[in-house]
Amino acid sequence: MESLIIFVIVVCFVCMLLAGDGSNQPNRRKKSRQNSDRKKQSNLNKEEKTALKGAIGEQIIKVQVLSKLDTAHYRYFHNLIVPIDGSSTQIDNIVISPYGIFVIEAKYFQGWIFGTPNQPKWTHTLPSGSKFSFQNPLRQNYKHIKALSKLLGLSEKEFHSIVAFTHRNCQLKTPFPENVCLVSDFIPYVQKYDKEVFGIEQCIEFCRILSNPDFEATPERIEQHVQSLKQKENSGVRHAV
Repeated sequence: MESLIIFVIVVCFVCMLLAGDGSNQPNRRKKSRQNSDRKKQSNLNKEEKTALKGAIGEQIIKVQVLSKLDTAHYRYFHNLIVPIDGSSTQIDNIVISPYGIFVIEAKYFQGWIFGTPNQPKWTHTLPSGSKFSFQNPLRQNYKHIKALSKLLGLSEKEFHSIVAFTHRNCQLKTPFPENVCLVSDFIPYVQKYDKEVFGIEQCIEFCRILSNPDFEATPERIEQHVQSLKQKENSGVRHAV
């Protein structure tokens, strides 16, 4: 009799546990969905913030170019998506001039920047002390110049690569080459090139090519470009953007 009572108690206890698990299951699924939604929202916010910073950096460069360079000699293009090796690359800022073609990668970062030209990743330290790594922008620009040289039929030597940090509270904390600069040094660096390498007709032709609507970074093309990068990243293939 005692054994039967113990057996009944055990069975009841197990049933209670199972019932408890069942009653919690919807809550668990709900929490799982909530966590998934939060993660997606976090990723979305991160992408939105990155896009916003990029747009701010581009506008600062645009204002600098249009207000401080003679528009009779310098023509500005921004946010183009150009084909390269069966893929594409998105270019922030391009300046066509008789003195060469300037390709500018703008970074709107507040804080300290550490890195060397040969490192694949540089370090961005925020005023709070938090540290983040980001792709070497010189490498990004190399791909941009490679794409433009093929598109325009030019030697890469006829391009000038510039990385400009546009936030007013940014400091470069390691020795960088002259073409990695703060926005205050951007225009003087461009103006140091005063030897003509292109004629007027050549510059007009370059501008005609880059004005092609096929290279405009529309929302649809940006989405295609981003998805292509994600597919390559997931397959283990790393590319500069």
